[in-house]
Amino acid sequence: MRLPCLVGQELIQVCIGANELILNFDGNVRVTIETEIEHRTPEGVASCLTNPRAAAPFMVGLLESRIRAASVIPPGTVVLKFSNGEEVEISDSNEHYESYQIVNGDDWIVV
Repeated sequence: MRLPCLVGQELIQVCIGANELILNFDGNVRVTIETEIEHRTPEGVASCLTNPRAAAPFMVGLLESRIRAASVIPPGTVVLKFSNGEEVEISDSNEHYESYQIVNGDDWIVV
C-alpha cells in the first residue's frame, strides 16, 4: 500500500519528546512516532533506534529532505524513502498501544 499524501513532502521540523518523535512536513502533514525506528543510510547501513533521543541525530539530518517514496509493508510498517537516499522504517510494534500517527490536514491514520 502506498501513502501518496507523504510523497514530495519536505521535512521542516523534528520535535523530540520523552516518548515520541514528531516529524512536521511542509504540506500540513505530521508523523508522530512512538515506537522504535529503523534508519538505513544510502550505503545500506541499518540502525535500530529504540527511543526518540537515540533517533534524534538521524532525524535532524533529514531536515530539508523530501520523501520520494512512502509505503506500508503489511501488517503496518511504514517505509519512508528520502531524497538524500536515507530510509526510515516505522513499525507497529505494540498491539496494545499506538505506534505512530500520520496526520494530513483533517485526515488521521493511527496505528
